[in-house]
Amino acid sequence: MVGSRFSFDVIKYKTSELESEFYLDNQPPKKELWMSNEFLEKYIFPQPIAIGYFNYSPSKYTNAYAFKAYKEFLNFDLFTFIYNNDDGCRIVYGATTLKDTLQILSTGVIGFVGDDGAGWIGEKKGKWVTPFIFNAIEISNYDDDFVATTNNSQIDTIWSTIHINSKGIFKETVTKEVHYRDGRKIQSLN
Repeated sequence: MVGSRFSFDVIKYKTSELESEFYLDNQPPKKELWMSNEFLEKYIFPQPIAIGYFNYSPSKYTNAYAFKAYKEFLNFDLFTFIYNNDDGCRIVYGATTLKDTLQILSTGVIGFVGDDGAGWIGEKKGKWVTPFIFNAIEISNYDDDFVATTNNSQIDTIWSTIHINSKGIFKETVTKEVHYRDGRKIQSLN
């Protein structure tokens, strides 16, 4: 293994280069990809989330994080990691770091899949269209009673573009939203 115990070289050694599309399967990550508590406490948990649903990565389940992939850029590096929460969701984060260090520049949610066990099912996935731009689609379904004779379902679909600027900072721009309630389209924003 190259470099110190915590270095970008170690992440590269453990993972593979980021592909243009990613899929989240239900297979647990290999043990060698798990992030140590020390790594999480030092690099991940103190960092605010630039895009996503939490202000910080959840630190309740430290044995639920694993490295996924990496990408090298001219001015910074990127690695992705998965968080498997106890509700059945798998969340993919991207984290940019200063070149040749692990000092985090920006962190954001770039994908997820799962449900909450109470009527919500969702997925966010996408494709890198350039090294700096990720086009994402997020689909959320809500149906709290799951009764086939009633139609109280809600479906929200959001298209967005995630940009990483030349300094390694994440920004997400929503490009279109469509909302359905009770089988009727109620709102469309673009």
